Amino acid sequence: GLVQQGGACEYEAQCAEGLKCDDDGSGSYVCQPVGALGGACILNGDCADGLTCNAKLHQCATLAGVGAACLYGDECQDGLLCASQKCAAPIPLGGSCAGTFGGCTPSTGCGFSTNVCVKLKADGGTSSFSGECLGRCDTNLGQCVSICGGDGY
Repeated sequence: GLVQQGGACEYEAQCAEGLKCDDDGSGSYVCQPVGALGGACILNGDCADGLTCNAKLHQCATLAGVGAACLYGDECQDGLLCASQKCAAPIPLGGSCAGTFGGCTPSTGCGFSTNVCVKLKADGGTSSFSGECLGRCDTNLGQCVSICGGDGY
């Protein structure tokens, strides 16, 4: 018969339906539910609901809370984002963003000279820093341009 959950395996076809043969974290391969906590993954879709694929470990993990290490915002609990590689509450418009990268509320960015979260500027807005633009900053023009427009690079 087919190997049930927790049983040793060497390849996927040995496992019962709904299970896959995967490293249990100790180097032993066992049949376990697809996308289980600690299971191997590449994409978030490889993990069960409520879990995310940890990009560093390539394992299904629980969503991280405030202060936990992260590489991407989808590793953090709902309402949090990944700022300076830590899950954090978004900084509101006008809040200080000094010393953080990516911490401002979506649709805002950290003002280059003010270090406060500002509304992102549309194409044509005066800027010398891409973090203030909806697209990017063309420093030759001193203004925001669309990601695909502006200068030749």
